[in-house]
Amino acid sequence: IEGMATLLIIEDDADIRDLLRLHGERAGHRVETAGDGSTALRLLASKSYDLALIDWMLPEVSGLEVLKTVRSKYPLMGAMMITARTSNEDVIAALEAGA
Repeated sequence: IEGMATLLIIEDDADIRDLLRLHGERAGHRVETAGDGSTALRLLASKSYDLALIDWMLPEVSGLEVLKTVRSKYPLMGAMMITARTSNEDVIAALEAGA
């Protein structure tokens, strides 16, 4: 992302979330965070983001469902999955959802 962007990091692990936030801010971006899918959906509905970094395994609403919402409601927003899931089926599901 060229220039300053507004990022939403959606990650339930506080250490990972804080590390991603720190690196985003050091790169000159505005960064907001959510620790669960429900909070992420509320933030997405209330503000504009350039990129969402989405963990797959989130409490309340899965990251895959958050991604599907991003793609259906905010099709121009960038979205990347952050996950330890690596099976071919999981990769296909993420790509089909719009990652």
